[in-house]
Amino acid sequence: MDIDLSWDPDSQVAHGGVTFTLADTVGGAALVSQVDRPVPTIDMRIDYLNAGTGDLRATADVVRLGDDVGVTDVTVLLDDDTRAATARGVYKVG
Repeated sequence: MDIDLSWDPDSQVAHGGVTFTLADTVGGAALVSQVDRPVPTIDMRIDYLNAGTGDLRATADVVRLGDDVGVTDVTVLLDDDTRAATARGVYKVG
């Protein structure tokens, strides 16, 4: 994700909402890849571990895929593989 979405162009640190949105999108996409339909977010918790500088990328693991609810764990990484944030998302899948 380009840092053009930074709240402060001088520091090149992404606003926390950018990191959150990336985590939510990637968490939902992990479930969509398994259920092949939209999955609205029920709840998401995020822990910010480091400032979101440079390019951000995220990976997600599906923790649970039930009949009605899916849960993902998401890791947001910096360029050097340092964790910027970890998140857990809960989505409506059924």
